[in-house]
Amino acid sequence: MSLFESRLRVNLDNLIELEKKLKFCEKLRIKNIILEPQNDIIKINNELKQEINDLTSINIYYRINLKIENLKVFKKKIQLYHNYPEIICVESLNPDVQIHAARDSRVDMISYANLKLTKSLSKGVLSLVNQNNSFIEFTLAPIMIENKTLQSKAIRNLYRAIKRTIHSKSNYIISGDFSNIYDLRNPKALISICHTLIGIPLSEARKAFSYNVLNLINRVQNRQDNMIYEKGVRLIKGDKEIG
Repeated sequence: MSLFESRLRVNLDNLIELEKKLKFCEKLRIKNIILEPQNDIIKINNELKQEINDLTSINIYYRINLKIENLKVFKKKIQLYHNYPEIICVESLNPDVQIHAARDSRVDMISYANLKLTKSLSKGVLSLVNQNNSFIEFTLAPIMIENKTLQSKAIRNLYRAIKRTIHSKSNYIISGDFSNIYDLRNPKALISICHTLIGIPLSEARKAFSYNVLNLINRVQNRQDNMIYEKGVRLIKGDKEIG
């Protein structure tokens, strides 16, 4: 079973610091990571990807996180990411932005990475994510705090949001999303936290760090395949045209 840390925020302009983070992840025996550039990057060139691959034995994937609170800005910015080769994620407290992002096929995932965002998850977003085979993201960073009152509140809200998502049969993943390198954990430990602390069924917790993440990556890779006509339908060379 391939396990992922699906959100590690990094500065791609500082490869020395990035290598330090990746080496720490290797010590934790993390095998697969999705990197999120902190820089305002539209395209990650192949030369830079190769440089990063040469730094580590970890399997590296990429995501772009768009923090947008204005619908007009969303409509303009998303045009830059047509047929994009990386995971496109939208993070917004604006319910109109959430709905439009869930409806837009260019958006792979909508992130609910903190307490306010988690509480804003709506039935409409879950329904559209289900229809479009896109994803919801939850993160564990909000529950890793010392204030026990706030921690309990965060755990309750996260449990309710994940339970609603499972009930709606919408796709979702869970990321660590830790800003402090020393908060990083092996995904096996995070699965255990999801099960014992939050109350997520063990099978669902495992899927959120493995099978579901692979499906998210496959969604992005299929977008680059010109022979994919729609979900579950692949055109085969040599077939006669339908006309």
